[in-house]
Amino acid sequence: IRKLMVQLLDPDFAETLYDPACGTAGFLVDAAEHIVAKYSPWPQPTSLEGDPVRQRDFDAIGDCFYANDVNRQCIRISMMNLFLHGIRNAHVKRANVLSASGGLNDDDMGREYDVVLCNPPFAGLLPKEGIRADLPVVSKRADLLFLALVIRSLRRGGRCAVIVPESLLSGSAGASVDLRRKLVEDFAVRAIISLPKQALFSTLAKVAILVFERPKTTDHFPRSRKIWFYRIHSEEYVSRRPAQGVYQRQNE
Repeated sequence: IRKLMVQLLDPDFAETLYDPACGTAGFLVDAAEHIVAKYSPWPQPTSLEGDPVRQRDFDAIGDCFYANDVNRQCIRISMMNLFLHGIRNAHVKRANVLSASGGLNDDDMGREYDVVLCNPPFAGLLPKEGIRADLPVVSKRADLLFLALVIRSLRRGGRCAVIVPESLLSGSAGASVDLRRKLVEDFAVRAIISLPKQALFSTLAKVAILVFERPKTTDHFPRSRKIWFYRIHSEEYVSRRPAQGVYQRQNE
């Protein structure tokens, strides 16, 4: 699923990439390997040892990578995972990205990114008085706040793939409706990919991948006139053939 999301956004050299709930940094590793493999004239090696050219590539990529997580243990595992994959200088920081006092400084909260990839936690309510004031939604629900955060973090011309509970796409709560309206009117929603039940071990909720872009200029409001909907029925299809069906249908 991660590789599919990376392929859909197709990150490139010099593009800043952000994961606000990085877990063990799987998105960052997959994105770095995708970028290097895209330009590599030879099969990807299992180790970077003795290959200064490829290590230089990973260093350049890692300097454009940013990630946060609230769990200290996850941050430690992320740093180890990135280092073992040759990504030695990514900006990984422990922080509660939804909180006004969660460990982010003004530069962190004001930074915008070219690519955002995220599989955030859905459950939980946050105390209203502690939530960041710059998020484009008024809610205490974690799923709505994380979607609002990735919207807030996206640079003009940037693109995002985020996993959301499918209930968020059809809920009648005021905050949910307002957030969907903002996405459809102010952004270009490209695709909604419905995943099978229990596709993610971290949640039993039915989830989907939401893919959208932010317009390059304030004069351009795409209003999401055409949105591709996909439904993946089996876990075997997700694990063995992550991209073939999506691209084949889109071309058709």
